Order: sequence, then structure tokens, then C-alpha cells
Amino acid sequence: MKIQQSVKSIAQVKINFMKSEEKVAELGSKAYNRLYRDGSVGIVAELTDGFMLQMNTTDSGTVDMTELLRGLTVNLRVAPEHFEILNERFAQFNSVGAYIEVELDGNVEHGTLTVREEQVESFTIYVANILGIEPMAALRVGSIVAHNELVSKITKQKEAQAKESASVIATNRAARAGVNKVVNANLFM
Repeated sequence: MKIQQSVKSIAQVKINFMKSEEKVAELGSKAYNRLYRDGSVGIVAELTDGFMLQMNTTDSGTVDMTELLRGLTVNLRVAPEHFEILNERFAQFNSVGAYIEVELDGNVEHGTLTVREEQVESFTIYVANILGIEPMAALRVGSIVAHNELVSKITKQKEAQAKESASVIATNRAARAGVNKVVNANLFM
């Protein structure tokens, strides 16, 4: 006879605190949050690590997706009582954000949403228990490279930004030209 042992799924997420004091006052929290119809509170977070983060699939059943999910933005859904605990701790932190370790209530949920006429993948973690809350320190980031390499990277970045800006400007011009044609055509009817 086989004995099944239940393994708890654990996730570590990073929450960046909002910088706008007005928005913090409006939402009553340093973390952006939203109240859902089911009474849970959603917090936008980045999944930084985890253990046994499983998802259901149509062809393979329940699969451990921990490696693939790391680094993705997730919607952390917590009970109002959990949010109160988190929010009290957030208020004590003089940091840019917080790391939170949670035990999952079930699998990571997935859905495809349409945002601004584009399909995006949504990943939701329902929280059973909060295991830890730590302040996130601001870290200096960067690296040192050879001068020529640095100049090359900066030049490429500028070219990419200029190309993107030119594309947006062209799209906006074309849209305005189309609107002007319609307006002018209606004027002469």
C-alpha cells in the first residue's frame, strides 16, 4: 500500500511599495491592492522563488512549474485578515518594498486576460498562510565593463529607443490623419 504525503507549496514574492503618498493614502497601504468580489484582497507581486508551485494542465495533469514561474508578475490573493497583518507590517517598514513567504491554498491559477486589446497571461496565488515578511533593502545595481563595450551598449540602447519613439510617432500621425480625413469628409457632405 502506498502512503501519500502532502507537500506544501511555498512561494516567495517581492512587493514594491508605491512612491506616491497620495496613492498610499487613497489605498490605505504602501502596496497596491484591490478588493475582489469574493472578499479577497489582490496584491501585485513578483514571484522570486518557490517550492512545488504546481499548475493544472489539460495534457499532463498537475505539474510542478516552479522554475518557469520564477520572475513572473503574479496576483497574490489574501484574506482580509491576512491583508491587515501584511499592511501593519508594511507601515513599519522604511524600505522600498517587502519579501513575503506564503503557503499556497491549492495550485497556482492561470488565465488569459485581454488588456488594452492585447492578450496577457495572468497568474494568481491564493494564500493559505503567511510564513514570513521581511523588508526589502534598496540595493545598488550595476556592473563595470570596458569603455568600448559600455559605449557600444549605450549607443544600441539609444538607437532602440529612437526607433521605438519613431514608430509611436508614425502610428500617432497615421491615426490623426485618418481622423482628419473622416472629419473633413463629414464637413463637405
